[in-house]
Amino acid sequence: LTQILAAAAIANLALDFTLIPRIGLMGGAIGSTVGQTLAALGVYASFRADKSFKFPYETLWYSLIASLGMSLVVYLMHFYLPYPWNLFLGIFIGMAVYTGLLILLGAFDEQDRTLIRAVWVRLAGRKTKNVHTV
Repeated sequence: LTQILAAAAIANLALDFTLIPRIGLMGGAIGSTVGQTLAALGVYASFRADKSFKFPYETLWYSLIASLGMSLVVYLMHFYLPYPWNLFLGIFIGMAVYTGLLILLGAFDEQDRTLIRAVWVRLAGRKTKNVHTV
């Protein structure tokens, strides 16, 4: 696995050094996308060799649908909110839309919900511990 990720990182760097001087920021985006894709394909192939591994296709579809919904909402915000509000609010509204769509699609099982509750309680507890009364 380490060798796969190292090869993908080297490919990413090679593409960045080649493409960024020629086409700028877009070259960096292309290099990173290709590098991440190679890493994902390599990890997938590695796990695929293990016959007991079952790829979670259903989870992938949930993520894809939620990503498309979030992208649409954030894209439409560009037309209704001026810069920089569309940028700042886009982050938080995008997170809320993505999470909401995952909930509506039923992507979280009981173990996920238990973990989310535990993290939420811990964060809320940490917040109230820092409050001092006068």
